[in-house]
Amino acid sequence: MATIPPGTAEEITWLLDQWFQSNGRDLPWRTPTALAPWQVIVTEMLLQQTRAERVGVFIVDFMARHATPDSIRALGIDNLATELRPLGLHNRRAQRIAAFLSALDDRGGLLPRSMSELEAMPNVGPYVAGRDRVKLQCALGQGSGCSVSARTWIGSTFSLARRSRS
Repeated sequence: MATIPPGTAEEITWLLDQWFQSNGRDLPWRTPTALAPWQVIVTEMLLQQTRAERVGVFIVDFMARHATPDSIRALGIDNLATELRPLGLHNRRAQRIAAFLSALDDRGGLLPRSMSELEAMPNVGPYVAGRDRVKLQCALGQGSGCSVSARTWIGSTFSLARRSRS
């Protein structure tokens, strides 16, 4: 494993914080106490193929009305799909969220304490868990940091040219 020179991690952390202050978007799921860990995962499911700003407006009201997994499960698939309609893909999202919340219920409402176990939950997988690993680790109590795309930050901070994929 490569090592970094002393002080480098602190400098990168400082640069990241500075970049985020100037460029970070104010989204509800970025405040560590704004959403419970299960709500962060549901939010990540809603963010698939939908602009973050659109989900940001939606999620605040949705989670205010349905503050517990039981509240969402009590809706049933059809009513959940109706509530998710403003985001599009509502039937698919409702089924995915319902399956995740059912598995969460099977676990007594507790999320796994490891990323690999979290990824194994229905409709989470590496995509949802990996969308913003820092955010999910914060939600699981396994890390700290602001919620940003490291690739975006590194590219803008160090002026890296984007490489095309072949």
